[in-house]
Amino acid sequence: GLIPGVTGTVNYNPNTKTLTLNGTTMSTTGNTCCILSRIDSMIIDVVGTNNLTTNAWSPISYEDDNSGIIQGNGTLNAINHHANDQGIYMRNGSLTIKNCTINTIGGNSGILGGSGNQTLTIENATILALGANQGSIFGFKQINLNNCAIVKPAYAKFNTTQKAICDTSGNVIKDTIKIVPAYDLKICGVQVNDANKDSLAVISGVSGKVSYNPGTKTLRLENATINASTSTGILSKIEGLTIELIGNNAVNNNANLSTIQFDGKSGTILGGGTLSVTNQANDFAIFASDGALLTIKNCTINAIGGNRGITGNGNSPFTIQNATVTAKGTGGSITHFSNITLDSCAIFEPIGGRVSKGTNTYYSVHNLADSVITDTVKILPATVYNLHICGVQVTSLNEDNLNVIPGVTGTVNYNPATMTLTLNDATITSSTEAHAIGSDIKGLTVE
Repeated sequence: GLIPGVTGTVNYNPNTKTLTLNGTTMSTTGNTCCILSRIDSMIIDVVGTNNLTTNAWSPISYEDDNSGIIQGNGTLNAINHHANDQGIYMRNGSLTIKNCTINTIGGNSGILGGSGNQTLTIENATILALGANQGSIFGFKQINLNNCAIVKPAYAKFNTTQKAICDTSGNVIKDTIKIVPAYDLKICGVQVNDANKDSLAVISGVSGKVSYNPGTKTLRLENATINASTSTGILSKIEGLTIELIGNNAVNNNANLSTIQFDGKSGTILGGGTLSVTNQANDFAIFASDGALLTIKNCTINAIGGNRGITGNGNSPFTIQNATVTAKGTGGSITHFSNITLDSCAIFEPIGGRVSKGTNTYYSVHNLADSVITDTVKILPATVYNLHICGVQVTSLNEDNLNVIPGVTGTVNYNPATMTLTLNDATITSSTEAHAIGSDIKGLTVE
């Protein structure tokens, strides 16, 4: 480059106030920063791997009251070998770091706020910071971690009194701090992040194979058990999360919190496996809150809640597609949904179970008396026909033995191939407002 000590591609756009570093190396000695800015809100855009080294003043310094942004999809290494200086210095401005990787070492601090009055925001970024004298990340009135989490040291957090990242005792951390991108997904109260996502069995209470793929937004359970005692077993705020089931899996909770909760964000449970969900306290097994669309398909779910089995909060739609679902809850086995859709499946137990609002404003699975069922509800894959006997829908599950329906005696069966309803010494008495035989099948034969 034209500037001594600079190699690679470096350019500045005054219209956007953006300094772009692309495969850059900068090195200075003495009282000279690699980058010193007095431009408020100047952006450093990082492309590729970039190395900034000094042995006195900071590699990056935003002076006066000027704030700054470091962003991009690349890596920035800011290393200061001086014992009393820092890697990145903000004299009296706020700093935002997002979507990039920063490795910064200073003899005094890795990232330092000089005045202690400004804010450091880290968003979806990977940070390694080390400062052995004053502290690795020090001197900020507030530190915001958006979509990221501190993974080293364990349990480290921002301390407002110290204005630094500290340990649980409030001691300023002067060893390496590692911050990584994190996701709106918690297992046993622990946030899923880039450091643990590939093997979530490191979380206390988790065994078997559990992993999260952020690219596909898929939480995979393979012969896994999740036991939560003080938190929700699985808590998702990710729109479109998929829980994929392989083998036999269980999620259990004995706290007064839902065992699995889709918190205002839609989710799907699917796969060829089985999931047993239990809540041993007075709460819900599976909860879709704040309008979250819940879909269960092509899998087997057993849900038992101390209060409700599978529930919404009144404005959440629920779809079961070609799945086996068993649910039970004293406050309603399947209840509080804005809509319940059974696609390629039907209620097998209890006989006469149906989706209804009854006198409520929400849909639940009701019995023939139109009360919310609080005992076992079992839904199985099935073909459904536009034919009802005493208000009970005829399906591939009951077509050969329709006399199990309350009010039916004798022999009654349905042949879907010939569209024939056969009555053999049968009596059909409807005790509800439903027709004894109600058909929307064109060409039905009653024999």
